[in-house]
Amino acid sequence: MKTKLSSPSKDGYFMPAEFSTHDGTLMLMPYRGDVWRNQAKEAQEVFLKIAKEIAKFEPVFIGVHSTIWSQFEKTKIKNLTFFQVDYDDAWVRDTGPTFIKNNLNEYRTIDWQFNAYGGKEFGLYSPWQLDDALAQKLSTRYQVDAYRTDDFVMEGGAFHVDGEGLVMATEYNLLHKGRNPKLTKKQIETKLLDMLGGKKMIWLPRGIYNDETKEHVDNVATFIGPGHVLVAEAVDPRDAQQPLSQATILALKSQTDTNGKPLKITTVVMPKAIHRTYFESAGLTPTPTSKNRPMNERLAASYLNLYFVNGAVIVPKFNQKTDDIALQQLKDALPGRKIIMLDTKEVLLGGGNIHCITQQIPKGVL
Repeated sequence: MKTKLSSPSKDGYFMPAEFSTHDGTLMLMPYRGDVWRNQAKEAQEVFLKIAKEIAKFEPVFIGVHSTIWSQFEKTKIKNLTFFQVDYDDAWVRDTGPTFIKNNLNEYRTIDWQFNAYGGKEFGLYSPWQLDDALAQKLSTRYQVDAYRTDDFVMEGGAFHVDGEGLVMATEYNLLHKGRNPKLTKKQIETKLLDMLGGKKMIWLPRGIYNDETKEHVDNVATFIGPGHVLVAEAVDPRDAQQPLSQATILALKSQTDTNGKPLKITTVVMPKAIHRTYFESAGLTPTPTSKNRPMNERLAASYLNLYFVNGAVIVPKFNQKTDDIALQQLKDALPGRKIIMLDTKEVLLGGGNIHCITQQIPKGVL
């Protein structure tokens, strides 16, 4: 594949919304013991559970690291395809290709520079070279040309688009000095809009409290239609998340869409604080270059770390009273889709959730 030297915007490409139709979903199988307890045994089971649920609506393609390939190479599951590829960790949302299209329904991808959420000083693990190389490998697999951003660090979970020109991200995340410290806020905005074919940036101040990605937007807000934002709301004044949520909602109320109309805002409740237990921490095998994950650490739990599939939405479940509230709120907000909630704490323990471990392949790629 030949990497194009011009920019997506100049070439007429843009990122379609996640809620548009898919050809399928990309995932990666977890394997590293410093992120996933008991050498990822429980995490692999939950990843497969999520994949099987997605596969009821669209094909799923799961990359498997060479060290665990023998566990999966003969596995046969309807609508699931396993393939061998090497990577550092299983966050394909952040390390996989971002698919973009033009008005002729031709596709390319963006291969973002990746530095494990902050590089040597602030990153979560090292090395990360296999993760940084993954998007190009997958772009080649699907025979699409890729734009590489060697001068611009970004992760796929750091932004959302509405497919009509809006791009949304948090200031805390994108302006963190572990990403692009030499760039100003305006330069980061200009670059991101250029790469995603966006027309306008929606800046949110904060994300989810203690989110180890440095507060990705996909934990706090997502688009469910053009100019329509679904946002997580913490209402307990004793919760450290509450002021962050209020700041986010206030910021959204002051924003407009690409036509100058106020954004439509719908809120979804947040679960009560969830923490890592002793056994969940003790099951890890940390390395000198990986993040410490102690017991009693607060986890970045949010119902909005969800994933759109064809005709449905796959949503985290936390086994709290708020599950039923969130389910009804999502049903009201997305009447044309089936809402499926899954217990995904094993994914949460690794630092993310359903959206973080999935990457949509838009309709027309395959």
